[in-house]
Amino acid sequence: MNQAAVDGHLKGFTLSQAGAQPNLTGTYDKASGVVTLPSNSFAPTGTTAGADLSAVLRLQDMALRFAQSDYDDPVSKLRLPVTQEMVNNLQSTINGSPTLAQEMKKAVTPPGPGQAAPLQHFAPLSGTVAGGTYDGDTKTMSLPPSSLAVPSSRFNSVDMTFVLGHETQHAFNHAGMTTASQSFNTEALQIAQSNSLAHDYTGPIERLIRGSRKLTLPIFAALVLAACAQFPAPTPEEPKPMNTSTETYRPHMLDEYPDLTPEEMGRRMLKLIDSLNSFDELSLERVRRVTQLRMAYAPAGDLYSFTVHLPPSGWYYGIDYHNNLRSPNLKGVTYQFLNDDDSARMTPVCAMDYDAYVTALKDMGFQEREDMAQYETYPTLPPRRNENTGLLETPPPNFRRLPVYFFARKSVVVQITRWREADAPDEKLRHACVQSIAVR
Repeated sequence: MNQAAVDGHLKGFTLSQAGAQPNLTGTYDKASGVVTLPSNSFAPTGTTAGADLSAVLRLQDMALRFAQSDYDDPVSKLRLPVTQEMVNNLQSTINGSPTLAQEMKKAVTPPGPGQAAPLQHFAPLSGTVAGGTYDGDTKTMSLPPSSLAVPSSRFNSVDMTFVLGHETQHAFNHAGMTTASQSFNTEALQIAQSNSLAHDYTGPIERLIRGSRKLTLPIFAALVLAACAQFPAPTPEEPKPMNTSTETYRPHMLDEYPDLTPEEMGRRMLKLIDSLNSFDELSLERVRRVTQLRMAYAPAGDLYSFTVHLPPSGWYYGIDYHNNLRSPNLKGVTYQFLNDDDSARMTPVCAMDYDAYVTALKDMGFQEREDMAQYETYPTLPPRRNENTGLLETPPPNFRRLPVYFFARKSVVVQITRWREADAPDEKLRHACVQSIAVR
């Protein structure tokens, strides 16, 4: 930051004002060179900076350096500077989600004396369609300019919240995943070199899959559903329908509603989707009327929900509607399946599988949007010595598609997150279930 001041990019600090947009991690303005810091990051007494202020300054240092960078634009074929609009969209996403803000503060903080923070840089991502990437060697999170260079009225903060949270989780898990990948390589090599007639790689593959699976399920639920949980609940913007429930939100047992099986809830979600001629028609009243569910307000997630618990499998499945007036881009409805056991089989909730949902959507006139596919990087193999040259060579980075698929009909976009029924045997591994289906 001292160097930024010398270069003329940082000219001062100011405090956020009451009534302004949420400011949890600060903002940076390129034109004035001013960083606006959240007032509550300062201790009420004393002159020593606390951990929160230190983390905020680290994030602002990253944002400041990102703001002064440039990138290759594939359309104009020119080298373009990062704009204030891109910086605003990035920082408004972080500041709009208390959960994301807290996790990113942790990621930029060194975990202990003499240890490096797992996240230290933002950078524009060029030459790939990935939603975002994380490089564990340089501690850099790279984001595609095409996702950020969008007017605020059309900027998709939900997608960016997921991307930032997902890549932040990669930062936390980089060391562990590197170790898991090295263990897999060692085990696989031992099996390949064995004299056994059958080379069974099931064990190493299953352990590697279990390690990577933990990155996916908690992130979307924790970040998107809790995005505004720490802000006061908005005044309800819609009239209550006849089937409004005044009861406090709680998960219901299937015994209470024996007809509301996972398949029946899925059919009601599809009926709701088909009833929408445009996204603007989505409302709490419509969700209640079409699904005929007793949607109750859940303060913890600042949303309306109807959830069923399916013991003894441990599965929860439910439909959530969220439309916080402070963050209108978070409006949407989601039908999802959750389980505290990340190794639990989806068999109890997979009678209506991914193919069934896709077939139903296509029958309604929805078309798959391959252009909205999301990708991520995953740990590469460690450097290996070239047998011909004797030199160590680092394999190129690898990309894989996230199990998220998009379907559109006019202005209605449906997002399906696919997941395997079980890690084994093979037929269960290859059978695709649905982890969540959402309209946004």
